[in-house]
Amino acid sequence: MSDRVHVSGIRLAHVDCAERTVQVNRPAIHEGPIQWEKPVRGPDGKVRLGRGKSGLSYRIKQAREWQVQVVASRGRELLVGSARLQDHALALAGMWEQAVLAGRVDVD
Repeated sequence: MSDRVHVSGIRLAHVDCAERTVQVNRPAIHEGPIQWEKPVRGPDGKVRLGRGKSGLSYRIKQAREWQVQVVASRGRELLVGSARLQDHALALAGMWEQAVLAGRVDVD
């Protein structure tokens, strides 16, 4: 173990990871309320399909922005919203799924 280092009035302990390692504190894509498949490139851009714990199907597709769609049990499609980044679209779909599971939104 190395000794502590004194830098500009701050005492730092030894760091046990590589210099260029970046740790991200977001959950893995499969740990949320929706199980997402890998993105597929279609004729209109990227598309990612998912299945929620409520039984609803979700689709996010990249047009100019990422559009979030919910597919209800009768095949009806509902445009939930859109986001500039894919991570934000996934988060929006996750919030929608949590609202359905909590009974705040009824899609059927």
